[in-house]
Amino acid sequence: MHLFPQLRKIESKFSREVTVIGVHSAKFTAEKETVNLRRAILRYEIEHPVVNDRDFQLWREYTVGAWPTLMFIDPACKIIGKHQGEITQGMLDRFMSDLVDEYDEKGLIQRSELTFNLEKEKKFNALCHSLERFSRTLFPEGYS
Repeated sequence: MHLFPQLRKIESKFSREVTVIGVHSAKFTAEKETVNLRRAILRYEIEHPVVNDRDFQLWREYTVGAWPTLMFIDPACKIIGKHQGEITQGMLDRFMSDLVDEYDEKGLIQRSELTFNLEKEKKFNALCHSLERFSRTLFPEGYS
């Protein structure tokens, strides 16, 4: 949670160069449940994909040892860095700027924004779908 503001700034500054993907490895049993993770995503207004690593598979595969851990993956999908624990905004910003510059010089950055279906949109769309079904029940002939 402490990292969310920093990630938002990185996502904003490098929206066409960097993709943030969260991996949630629960500290507590209740946090393993996807429904609870979804509620937290909505509560904290997270706007990047989040994987539920409820069984710590990714945690083990990437030899994570602390919350939070940042993994840095280059445009060729190679792991190029790892930071475990808290990090200052300045350090993270400088590191990301250097990476973007380095891969930009090599012509490896594909500048395009990825689009995701945000949890808050899914919730809104589900509500609209329910209202539409309810309206068809009340007004089977339609309404104007």
